Amino acid sequence: YDITEEWSRQTRIPLRTIYSAPFDDELPSTGDVRLLQAVDGGVIGRVFVDRPSGEQLIQDVRNRYDDVVGFWVVLLCGWLVAGAYGWYRRALTDVHVRHLILRFSMTLTGLIGFRFVLLAFDLPNRLQRGKSPLAPLYDPSHLASTLFGGSLRSIGDVILTAAFVVLVGMLFYQFVVAVLGRLQPAREASRTLRSRVYSLVATLGSVALLTGMVALLTRLTNQVIQDSTLDYFARTGLLPENLVLIVFVSLLLFAVGTVITFAAGMVSALVGFRFFVEGRTGAIARTVIIGFLAVVVFVMVGWAADLFIVESILIVPLVVALLSGAGFLIFRWYQVGVRAMTLRNILLAIFWVTAIVYPLLYNGLDRQRQNRLTDAVESFDDGRDPRVLFAIDRILLEAQSNPALLSVLEALPDSRPESGGSAASAQQRIGATRSLADDDRTRPEARRLGDAASSSAIADSIATSILRQSLLASMGNYEVSLTIFDSGDQPIGRYYEADQRLTRSALAELERTDFQIIREMHAASGVDGPLVEPMTGRRERERFRYQGLTPVTDSGRVIGWIMASAEPRSIVEEAVTPFPRVLVPSGFYGNLQGDVSLAEFRDGVLVRNTGSGFVRYRLSETAQDELATSSYVRRKEVDRGRQYDTYYDRQIENENVTIGVRDDVVIASRLPAVTTFDHLYYLLRLTVSGLFLGIPIYLIGLFKRRAAGLLPAPVVRFRDKVLNAFFAVGLTTVAAMGFVGLQVVTGENERAIESWLKQHLERVEKTLFLDAQAGELAYSVMDRTSIDSLAARVGLDLNLYRGTELVASSRPQLVEDRLIDRRLPMLAYKALFFDGFRFAATDEHVGEFAYTAGFRALTDEEGRPYYVVSVPTLPEQERIEEERARTVAYLFGALLLLVVVVMVTASILANALTRPIARLREGLEAVSRGQFSQIRPFESRDEFGELVETFNTMQDQLADSRRQVAQQERQLAWREMARQVAHEIKNPLTPMKLSIQHLRRSFDATEDRDSKDFKGLFSRITTTLVEQIDALARIANEFSTFARMPQRMLEELDLNAVVSEAAALMEVEEGTSIKLGLVDKPLIVQADREELRRIFINLIKNGIQSVPEDRQVRIEIISRSEPP
Repeated sequence: YDITEEWSRQTRIPLRTIYSAPFDDELPSTGDVRLLQAVDGGVIGRVFVDRPSGEQLIQDVRNRYDDVVGFWVVLLCGWLVAGAYGWYRRALTDVHVRHLILRFSMTLTGLIGFRFVLLAFDLPNRLQRGKSPLAPLYDPSHLASTLFGGSLRSIGDVILTAAFVVLVGMLFYQFVVAVLGRLQPAREASRTLRSRVYSLVATLGSVALLTGMVALLTRLTNQVIQDSTLDYFARTGLLPENLVLIVFVSLLLFAVGTVITFAAGMVSALVGFRFFVEGRTGAIARTVIIGFLAVVVFVMVGWAADLFIVESILIVPLVVALLSGAGFLIFRWYQVGVRAMTLRNILLAIFWVTAIVYPLLYNGLDRQRQNRLTDAVESFDDGRDPRVLFAIDRILLEAQSNPALLSVLEALPDSRPESGGSAASAQQRIGATRSLADDDRTRPEARRLGDAASSSAIADSIATSILRQSLLASMGNYEVSLTIFDSGDQPIGRYYEADQRLTRSALAELERTDFQIIREMHAASGVDGPLVEPMTGRRERERFRYQGLTPVTDSGRVIGWIMASAEPRSIVEEAVTPFPRVLVPSGFYGNLQGDVSLAEFRDGVLVRNTGSGFVRYRLSETAQDELATSSYVRRKEVDRGRQYDTYYDRQIENENVTIGVRDDVVIASRLPAVTTFDHLYYLLRLTVSGLFLGIPIYLIGLFKRRAAGLLPAPVVRFRDKVLNAFFAVGLTTVAAMGFVGLQVVTGENERAIESWLKQHLERVEKTLFLDAQAGELAYSVMDRTSIDSLAARVGLDLNLYRGTELVASSRPQLVEDRLIDRRLPMLAYKALFFDGFRFAATDEHVGEFAYTAGFRALTDEEGRPYYVVSVPTLPEQERIEEERARTVAYLFGALLLLVVVVMVTASILANALTRPIARLREGLEAVSRGQFSQIRPFESRDEFGELVETFNTMQDQLADSRRQVAQQERQLAWREMARQVAHEIKNPLTPMKLSIQHLRRSFDATEDRDSKDFKGLFSRITTTLVEQIDALARIANEFSTFARMPQRMLEELDLNAVVSEAAALMEVEEGTSIKLGLVDKPLIVQADREELRRIFINLIKNGIQSVPEDRQVRIEIISRSEPP
């Protein structure tokens, strides 16, 4: 954080701020300057406003005109793209597929081109440059990638590109559905060779598209992780940081666009494959085709996994399976329309898309972790440490502006060979220095500058003071030194802790050698300020040491040099105060972050290490066995119940160095492994990010459903009610448990920190009492005790207050940088001085970095606080935050697992509750259709089982009642039929009776029975009798046909032969030509020949009768064989 940048951003004026520098210099000829004053009126710095040049003003005007031109060009392009889409939508109802394809291609090209037009004109970044809160979105220091033509060059461009990907996916899905809708009626034409080739090409193209989408999503997610400085997996709470949240939303948008495109490609591939294999293709040919496509898919998936370096080959099938399921959901919801935009469906979509993104996101994290472990091993072996670079650069800048050092160097004669200085001028400088010694503000060392013999001791004291108050002194893993040179390149003072056995002359010789080397490098670099470079180690040449050099100037004249050095120790001393990471600029830590533990093993024995990960003093036998056959090993190990990802690098060397021979060296690095609860926590954070995408969609769905008359819902299913109830109860329970659990965890953590601080402060007081005389209080011992020695003895950072003012600190650098207030915090002052507590703890902040400070009062004889000793958790805050974040991660991970369990349980219970109801509903619907068959029994011993059993009993009773009613109806019908039949039978019986009576009378009355008259009468009467008998037979036949159906004669028939017979009969009867398109092989069915032929005759006759008389009749009969 730099407040000058904040001021420049708010004022849109270039500003410069200078702190801790002499303010009696002449003001610059151009520009304005204002003083920065503290509350007490003291000057703490100056702010310079540089007036822009004429070229800058011209460039500003040019930029404003470019902004206007870019705005109107983009507006025009947007209008053209919108018009192209409207033109494309009108083609959705066009019957010509070619027109649809052409308009889709032009619209798609315009949409993609519009995105690159925005990139070319740097919009919308151009319109908000330098303004908050959108400025961080377009800051390339957070994320910048050259992938996809610069469309991912910033976070703002990433989310904008993601939105365009979703639009492209929706456009493509709409196009595929429209094209397939036109091809579906033309399935019969798919048997031609040309159509089969098209179907095969469409299938392979769709498979290639699916594979490409998976590969691109994998590559994109991986690049977002690798090309970003954001910490996506920081345990900072349930809600990610703003920029991380935006990146997560962008990745989810990319996944949504991929899912939509994947769904379209999947539908296209399935339909194309079906068109290709159906028809006359035999079983063997279909098997060959399916096998070929399976091989193609397998090769493409393997190619994608190898090309984009997926750490686990299982990730690709998992993502493909999830994408396929999501594509199926998209297809179903597209058919349902706005009714699918319910809260449950949207949450299901968020969970599903999150499940797609997270494996790819974690794949990038895993690669990043492996790279960190590898780089950490290399840095540890070489001794490279970015913290040292920063600490040396910082100490050189501080020493460059140290007033006491300036006084010493100014008092020395100019010993440069090319200097034209004289003894008189040197005497004048010494006199000037002596005049400064009379000032009360001058340090005690400057008052003794007149004694030339003591200048070296004074310089040593200054070097010691500068180094012990710097960050470099916190690095216990390094031997540090600081040397002051005069203008003649001669060392005049030093702080040196490496090899105390060397004499002062030997040290001077070594320092002059190092100085000449770094001096030449400084001259070659052309820099005016500090230069820090890694150099070959003195004792171990394969390990680096760091050397820094800066000139000390006075009015543009070099009056001396300061050289700082840091060399790794051979055996690391672990009992040092931790290095506070908050003091290092953001992103400066490099690969050596605080959670990486490093160790060096020689012949299997631990010789040095950093961090707390390695707790064993010997290398494990398993690791040694694996390293015997490989130069490096990656292992997952468990030590004291904690899991670690460990990387071992074996280096066998026989190079003689200063301290001996390195025989078998293993450098190891490890990180805490990502546990199951960590995965759940990260997944929950990603899901919460998805809510920022799902809530607007849900609100839009509310509006659309209300406009469509679906709110309130006309029908609400019981299953939906159950799921909604469980969902509401589950979310409420999880939210309450999360809130209470977080409060409990935070409270317990705060109490543990306070207890830790209280114990440390009690140890400080006990340490003081160890040096106390009889009856002496701790505050009296503090009067004669150095704060640095006390801090070294207890191994803590200490601050000492006298009343409300800070009088001493073991880390004065924090005070100089205004990171620690010079006054006692108000809450601590109230608790110690007014409320009478001996201990108090307050929450402090360094920018956005929060830590806790504990305070303990050292009282005098009257019981009043004389001194207040403070211990901040600043060095340990990272470890504290890590433990707190791990606990919170486990809490929220468990809550996510609880949400999943609640939803799965709700779904199971809803199905269990609604399944018997659904069966009862089916049974009732069957009853309404007149079907009284029993429903399947429900295997349950509760009320639902009894209800189903009762319903089946009711079904049996209804069936019996229906049979009885039908029987009664049949009996009534038979009575009526018998009455009618009796009546019909009486009609012919009467004339028969009369005819026989007439014939008998005629026979009795006629004597000549051979007469012509008698024969005629006999013939008429017998004919009448025969006719009446035939009428009786017809009545009997009709009654018999009515009483029972004719007997069906089933036999195996060739359907093609029956169709041919019916067609031949109808051609002769109707005089119409009928075209037959029958398959070559027989189609065997089991049926009654007469009934089947009568069916086809009726169908053909109905078809002929349905054609108007003024139209020509054209009949074509086609048969085909389809697989079951």
